[in-house]
Formats: sequence, C-alpha cells, structure tokens
Amino acid sequence: MIEQILTLSFLSIGICCTMWEDMVLFKFGEWIESKVGEFWAKPLGKCYICSTFWISLIACFVLHWPLWYCVPAMGVSAVVSMLQHD
Repeated sequence: MIEQILTLSFLSIGICCTMWEDMVLFKFGEWIESKVGEFWAKPLGKCYICSTFWISLIACFVLHWPLWYCVPAMGVSAVVSMLQHD
C-alpha cells in the first residue's frame, strides 16, 4: 500500500515537473494554460499537489488500485513541496 501511494505521488510530481519552464513538455503545459486558463491549468499540470489527485485517479483506474490512495498521495506531494521550499 505504501509503495503504491509513493508511486502515485512521485508519478504526478514527475509528470508536472516535465511541464516546467525549459523542460520537455513546457510547450504542452503552456498550451493547456492557453486553452483553459491559469485557474484550471493548476490541477492539470502546473501545481503538482493539485494535479496529484487527477493523475492518481487515472492511474488507480488503470492499475485497478483503490481510489482512496489518491488522498494520501496528495499528502505525500504536499510534504515533498514543503521540503522543496526551504
């Protein structure tokens, strides 16, 4: 269970990090923001705490894991975010 929660969290962080400036999917992240606006772009890839829920939800459906794993995965992403900001 812990391994699955950590996997969901780090998967979403990894996907979101690829949309940051000068990264591989930066243009895709900008395209999302241009289509849906900044408010809706955050849960789709600009904020990895916000997007952890949606990415985890999709991953749980695909991998047939319990859906409630999305909530602790968001908590792990929040802890990682707090560790990043010294």
